[in-house]
Amino acid sequence: MNTTDAIEVCVSEALPLCHIEAFLEQLRTARYAEGTLRKKRWVLRALTRWMKDQNIALTHLDESAIAAFVKRLTGAPATRVRFELAVLRLLLAYLRGKAIVQVPAPDDESAIDQIYGRTSTICGKSAA
Repeated sequence: MNTTDAIEVCVSEALPLCHIEAFLEQLRTARYAEGTLRKKRWVLRALTRWMKDQNIALTHLDESAIAAFVKRLTGAPATRVRFELAVLRLLLAYLRGKAIVQVPAPDDESAIDQIYGRTSTICGKSAA
């Protein structure tokens, strides 16, 4: 793959491999274990497939898209849901830090609440 091909792949995909690998490299530099990085890569690749299936562009990735992605885990163990949410929070912070996706507008509070405040609802249990 030449440089032009790499740039096209990085621009054309829902969540390009170049962003996944750069994100994981940042975590590797922060001394995350390789086994943990493999699990995070699996979540990110699942997110990429889901984004392609849903026709969600990378620039539109936000808390509401993440909430919709995580809803596929209805009935999954809470530990898995929490792990995926943690990965996706880190990813959003990374992408926002690189100015790849936008910081949420104040009117996006309901989506933010759904992601950050009401994990148990996503797990299939009601929040009390």
